[in-house]
Amino acid sequence: MRRSYGGLRRISHAGLVVLVGLILSGLPGAADPARAAGCVSATGTDTITHRPWANRWLAPERVWPFSQAGAGVKVAVVDTGVDAQHAQLNGAVQPGIDLVQGRGDGRLDCAGHGTAVASLIAGRPTSGVGFVGMAPRAQILPVRVAERVANDIDPNRVAQGIRWAIAKGATIINVSLTVADHKALRSAVADAVKQGIVVVATAGEGSTGSTPTGSPFPAGYDGVLGVRSTGEDGAAPTGGWPGAHVDLAAPGEKMITVAPMLGHTVWSGGDMAAAVVSGSAALLRAGYPKLAGAAVAERLILTADPAPGGPHSTSYGYGYVNPYRAMVTPELPGPVASRPAGHLPPPAADRPDTRVADASIVVAGVLLAATILLVLALSVNNRRRAAAGGQPIGGPPAAGTTLEVRRSTGVARGWQRPRRPT
Repeated sequence: MRRSYGGLRRISHAGLVVLVGLILSGLPGAADPARAAGCVSATGTDTITHRPWANRWLAPERVWPFSQAGAGVKVAVVDTGVDAQHAQLNGAVQPGIDLVQGRGDGRLDCAGHGTAVASLIAGRPTSGVGFVGMAPRAQILPVRVAERVANDIDPNRVAQGIRWAIAKGATIINVSLTVADHKALRSAVADAVKQGIVVVATAGEGSTGSTPTGSPFPAGYDGVLGVRSTGEDGAAPTGGWPGAHVDLAAPGEKMITVAPMLGHTVWSGGDMAAAVVSGSAALLRAGYPKLAGAAVAERLILTADPAPGGPHSTSYGYGYVNPYRAMVTPELPGPVASRPAGHLPPPAADRPDTRVADASIVVAGVLLAATILLVLALSVNNRRRAAAGGQPIGGPPAAGTTLEVRRSTGVARGWQRPRRPT
């Protein structure tokens, strides 16, 4: 959840912001909901015209023809709210809920975090802009449960947000936040999973050089896809939060995202990687509308690209998410809805294929039976020929017997030469 600007310019003169705010506040109908709520979001000022590395890595446009780019899928973003004023989120953000203020529709983001997450999931293509979301025709349901991304987020409020998303028909719930274990949260997540909703959460981050123990939540709950971030080189960042709660790895470092209102900015962390996986899940939900939530999670896991550490490593889970493979792979084992996403079997490629061995056993059995029948037939025939004074088939010719050889076929009248293997 680290934000950086690098070469992106940031508004640094507070006086200018205030002056512009005063001017705009005097215009009819120009009231800004963020200002009215007492927060001013940092606004990006640069437009990213190049294609970001994550878009090149995942190439989500290859999946769009199979999934209508996520059309019709509702993704709840349980976060700091979503600013719907940015051009790339225009038409993508439905009215949600604000559980921080107790009023409003969730389309307010003082921190810019929820807006960044939403853009990675459903950012619309825009002419002259290289950045685009994973499922640009999906719909975002903003669920504002925090004003900032910090360690003081109320898990009970997150639980309330998840239950609201369930009631509003979300089929994917993205939680790019980590909180402490809580009874209400555990129950809300369990209900979402039981109802076939794909729940995706950040696998968490530790301070640089630290090694956190245990599991962050809700990623640590059964049935939740826990996602860890990787950089452009495929490596997980130093000081992350490894563990059994990690199910998948996805691009999450130095991610170009939209900023509130206009422009772009850069975020890093597992929370951005979780958004990428939620967008991938949205593509699958649109491409396979009858697929259960557990089956969607399994398909993402079983088609992941191999990563260091082998299947279900503590750092990369089952591997790097690959939405294209998840969409076009025709047959996969499962779904096994009774098994939570964090405790699935190894990918299909790691399982031995016994079909060839089984076929060999059948062929060998048939050949053995045919050989026995042939031996029995020869034995009966030889006994008949011997009783009639003839030469047994396969035996040497009797003394004084004349052979006439047909050179064209190699067959001699009077006996049959057994064929030899060529």
